Amino acid sequence: MKKIIYHFEDEMLYEPVLSFVRRYAPFRYAYAMKYHQKKDRYNALMAYVLLCVASEQLIGELSLGANGKPYFKNDFLENHFSISHTDNMVVVAISNQNIGIDIEQYNKVNYEILSMVCSKKEQYQIKENSQLPTFFWTAKESLSKLFNEDWYSSPMTDLLYDGHDIIDRNNLSVNFEHFDFSKNALCIASESSEVSLIEKAGSKKILKFITKGNDD
Repeated sequence: MKKIIYHFEDEMLYEPVLSFVRRYAPFRYAYAMKYHQKKDRYNALMAYVLLCVASEQLIGELSLGANGKPYFKNDFLENHFSISHTDNMVVVAISNQNIGIDIEQYNKVNYEILSMVCSKKEQYQIKENSQLPTFFWTAKESLSKLFNEDWYSSPMTDLLYDGHDIIDRNNLSVNFEHFDFSKNALCIASESSEVSLIEKAGSKKILKFITKGNDD
């Protein structure tokens, strides 16, 4: 099972989301409040709400493990999840197997960093395709989240784009799924070949879930 839920920013939800997380996950709320920018706080709070929506129930607190990787603290230990966000979009993945996701805006990838972490073969491919810088970056990022290690840099990865899919010739057990969201690219890394279920959580759905939770 690989379930992906995404949400585009809606500032009208900020106060209801803040109130919801403060009530049901005070430690997560305190974590989000450490961010200086309101947008970053919103993303951290919304990620928690999306995990609840994906689980179809309240999930309790989250904890931070090695390298700051979050995990379920209470009754969801058999499930894995991953979180990512851009300026205007938050996405979470929940799975019964380890999973890593990353989302990035097109044309936001730092080419200087790419020149340091990509092999010559990877850099050559990037020059031939304007989308590949974002695809390769999200693939490396999602792989790093999957293994909870620094997996960005060559020779740890040897990415190959065949015109449709990305494979890592150094990690052939990993399956990558890429999805296009107009301004953003999403990558999912997993050792499961199962196709991910992608679902949008609109503002009405989020508000309905929050309202129900506050009524319980």
